[in-house]
Amino acid sequence: MKKLLHISACCLMLLLFNTVQLNAQNANYSFTTPASAEYINEINATIPVSMNNTGNIVGFQCDIYLPDGMTIQDGYTTSPILLSERAVTHVVASNKLTNGAIRVLVYSLNNDAFVGSEGVLFNLPVTVASGEGTYTVDIKNIHATGIEAVDFKLADISASVTMIKQVLGDVDGDGLVSIGDVSTMINYILGKLDGDFASDVADVNGDGEVNIADVVALVNIILRENTTARTATRVASILKSATTTDRIFINDFSIEPGETKTIEVKLASNLDYTAFQCDFYLPEGIRLVEGANGAFASVSSGIENTHAIASALQYDGSLRIIAYSLLNAHLNENGETVFNITVQADENLGTELTSSFRNVLLATAEAKEFSAPTTTTAISAVPTSIEGVTTENMSIYSEGHTLYVYAQEAGNITITSIDGISRSLPVVAGSNNFTIAAKGIYVVNGQKIVIR
Repeated sequence: MKKLLHISACCLMLLLFNTVQLNAQNANYSFTTPASAEYINEINATIPVSMNNTGNIVGFQCDIYLPDGMTIQDGYTTSPILLSERAVTHVVASNKLTNGAIRVLVYSLNNDAFVGSEGVLFNLPVTVASGEGTYTVDIKNIHATGIEAVDFKLADISASVTMIKQVLGDVDGDGLVSIGDVSTMINYILGKLDGDFASDVADVNGDGEVNIADVVALVNIILRENTTARTATRVASILKSATTTDRIFINDFSIEPGETKTIEVKLASNLDYTAFQCDFYLPEGIRLVEGANGAFASVSSGIENTHAIASALQYDGSLRIIAYSLLNAHLNENGETVFNITVQADENLGTELTSSFRNVLLATAEAKEFSAPTTTTAISAVPTSIEGVTTENMSIYSEGHTLYVYAQEAGNITITSIDGISRSLPVVAGSNNFTIAAKGIYVVNGQKIVIR
């Protein structure tokens, strides 16, 4: 037994330090690896290598050729590969050859076969000191051995690894952190982005999400650095999100069927916020009115010189709104209007309606974000216009700004506006019509009529 072990050890040393002549290539067995992979702002990469085998394989050997500038990661120099769960009873031996290649042997002392017939067999942990560039790793002289010591020669394989360094906040990938990145990030948050988006460098404040706080942090980078440097660090002063009772809200309002109305949206705050994002939900029967510039929200006059606003409809029907300042200027004072939304009611308008602001985030100039509560607005629907009122002596109805009266006999009608002003108008027997310039609710001979 000692002699047998001695021979096995000698054979192992021979394989590690010399190239041996083995059998011809067999198409039923192969090693594969992704043709290419990209790593953003990393110096380490892990290359997965899979084996496809139609029969049982108990061991393999291969030579790994690393390009200049790439090495095995620290901590793996004695065992340069990481075996997967397919090789639970196997061990690794390795040695660097005179030509620079790393020869790797994987075998089982119990002559156990690898688990399964496909999937990742091992991972190759590599590192690149510069953190940039495209590197090609070659795996050659691959031999797999069956239980009966049958040798199979496998085809050589290559893997391309690209290490990319991106500037934090350079979400459009042009190498410069600029207003273009602000627009790109806002379009991404709104769901309007059609082009590329470098998500790896979009989380500027490092909280694991991409939202309005990252826009503020991005503005900070533009204001403070505006650099084309290839390396950027996280802004240390940016804090994680917190909750607040400050809110974005709309006062309760009323609306008539068919009416178009501009609503003021206000900010109640105890802090000096510079930006926000929110989702606005309307009830059934009330819809958004698109402005002349194609936007659904317009910044208020109080901050139109310091802030910009962007909006986009979402898949669930809500309107996502983002307001930001390239100057990181503060929003309006507590309780003042920050933007306006125009809505229109359907002709058949329901009752007990509500709108709401949800998913509200407020951000300060320091890019600290606060999650604000959902706010709900009660909408009073003015009763549906009375198209016709018939009394014993006359029939009264309205259409647009015209009041129609059909009288059985000549006489007078009394029209009273909602502010209490009354006037008497003569009518003749038969058809009469009167133009009412101001829309609103009127009482005509004791009956309510809506002019719109």
